Amino acid sequence: MSTDALIVLSTPACQRCKVVAKHLTAKGATFEYIDVTQNEEWAQWMRDHNLKNVPQTIRGDERVEGVDFDAINRLF
Repeated sequence: MSTDALIVLSTPACQRCKVVAKHLTAKGATFEYIDVTQNEEWAQWMRDHNLKNVPQTIRGDERVEGVDFDAINRLF
């Protein structure tokens, strides 16, 4: 699955995901915050890519795992 939208894959208990969302909001970035426990399509995408950790911040074919603000900033 590829998209031009900025997406943060998360789970309800993920505090690091909330930190990434707060950072993006403070930077004025438009993004979609997706709970992979409720979205089977994105959960399957994570399994297909052998990803087990959130947050995953994605734009197109680029992906940043975790809280790496410098790398995340390069996505928008």
